[in-house]
Amino acid sequence: MMSYFYVCQRHGIDVLEYTDKVSGTLLLNDDASGAFQKVILNPEVLILDAQQIDMATKLHEEAHQLCFIANSVNFEIDVIPMIKVN
Repeated sequence: MMSYFYVCQRHGIDVLEYTDKVSGTLLLNDDASGAFQKVILNPEVLILDAQQIDMATKLHEEAHQLCFIANSVNFEIDVIPMIKVN
């Protein structure tokens, strides 16, 4: 989220609201250990300017590349953004 706010600010996009519905796949082992195999982020973003919808959508990719958390985990992360306009 913070990486997304950063790239939006750099491109002049006003983010009014940001929520995310996250789901994941967890592999549990017989010894009670486990690990995530995949996480899906479904950010819903409200922006001010309808002419910036395409850019706001594309910036999720740039934000994902910059994200400290995404760069620190060893499982797949998919981002499926939904951009809305106020």
